[in-house]
Amino acid sequence: MVTKKEKEYITKTISMLLRPEAAQVVALMLNKSEVGEEWLAKQSNLKVTVVRKILYDLFNLGLVDFKKERDEKSGWYIYNATFKVDQFDKVVIDKLKVILNKFKMRLKYEEENTFYYCPEHQRTMTETEALNNNYVCDVEGCGKVLIVKDKAHRIEKLKKKIDEIEKLIEMAESKP
Repeated sequence: MVTKKEKEYITKTISMLLRPEAAQVVALMLNKSEVGEEWLAKQSNLKVTVVRKILYDLFNLGLVDFKKERDEKSGWYIYNATFKVDQFDKVVIDKLKVILNKFKMRLKYEEENTFYYCPEHQRTMTETEALNNNYVCDVEGCGKVLIVKDKAHRIEKLKKKIDEIEKLIEMAESKP
């Protein structure tokens, strides 16, 4: 069993990683050792297909295991799911590392490129696009000269986000 605080943390994180309905399903799973998709659908007031999709998403993240049983009456297979609480922190850390990598790639792109924009339409272009348009806005009838876009604020913002995520990862990995 998980504590109330852990449950809040897990469901809030799942909501951000997937969607709010997934958090609702996970909250129900945390109270049980094994649950079926029909039961989850009934308890959450979600369609079975939605619950099934959520369970597959959780499975793909490595947070759910399935146990297959044969229903004696119908002959159909029933899949019961178990939420792997012990894997939760690892999955979150892995996701944070993916996000961190994307932010770092974006930072590199911002630092290595020059951007231009039209003061009239606020449309941003790369230097190559601006060069191809002779540094003039290509919106029909505009023709305004493009201005170099100041990227210092965006770069600073990206660096702060990268720093925040690195600290989060460090804290999570050092957790006992």
